[in-house]
Amino acid sequence: MIVAPATSAPELSVSLIGVFGKNPNPDIAVGNVVGRNIVNLLAILGVTAVAAGGLIISDQALMYDIPIMCVTALVGGYFSVTCRTLSRREGTILLLGYIGYIIFLVNRG
Repeated sequence: MIVAPATSAPELSVSLIGVFGKNPNPDIAVGNVVGRNIVNLLAILGVTAVAAGGLIISDQALMYDIPIMCVTALVGGYFSVTCRTLSRREGTILLLGYIGYIIFLVNRG
């Protein structure tokens, strides 16, 4: 739970610079997030599974984390394709969803 935000700090920095930098380019933020998730799911998880000779997926991950990840991807995708923008309101909904997930993890404990 603590590792994910810390490893995401560089991506947040790149995204904010892409949006608010000298030559703003919001595509950098979207490409950064999508690219990072593709690399994490396919390359990092794949390499780890190969190196370890396989990975055991916990019941908690199967019951909670993976379904939440899939729903989050669908919601983010829906927000992105409806108007080809991600509004401040939709960004707030995503951020509140993350906060809710952290609260859920803390309470699940």
